[in-house]
Amino acid sequence: MKLNVGCGGGKYAFYDLKCEVNCDVQKPKTKISNFIISDVCHLPFRDKVFQTVYAFNVLEHVSDHNDAVRELNRIGNEVTIRFDKIYNLANWLTADHESIAVENALTPFPRPIRWIVRVVRFPIDHSDAFQHMIHKSFPVLRKLGLLDRWNYYEIR
Repeated sequence: MKLNVGCGGGKYAFYDLKCEVNCDVQKPKTKISNFIISDVCHLPFRDKVFQTVYAFNVLEHVSDHNDAVRELNRIGNEVTIRFDKIYNLANWLTADHESIAVENALTPFPRPIRWIVRVVRFPIDHSDAFQHMIHKSFPVLRKLGLLDRWNYYEIR
């Protein structure tokens, strides 16, 4: 069985990984099959109940990364975690990020930048329509890879 932690569907677009169970901290705007509202640090599942657990773009929203990773490892046999590279533009414009990836490690989000992003309120929602609008509006950023490059981390 597979679990998608932080699947989206509320503030951010639903990221369908074809998992049997999907969960997020926010209630989805549309119906998502087998959806559970849950915090990544307190998942309501038995130990090792899932063969595979995905947490894509989740850890940068959590203040305690160790608790989140411990919980993911508790419920899954294989855990795949993904977060944005430092030069991904959406990473810097998402107001609710607690941290950012620097040199393959998460570090606290710089306070001055966080303040600017929260005041300006960039309309980042990671939906297909938003991505299309950004890619069409800023082709140079796309060519430089500043909009859509990812890092993948696997924890066993």
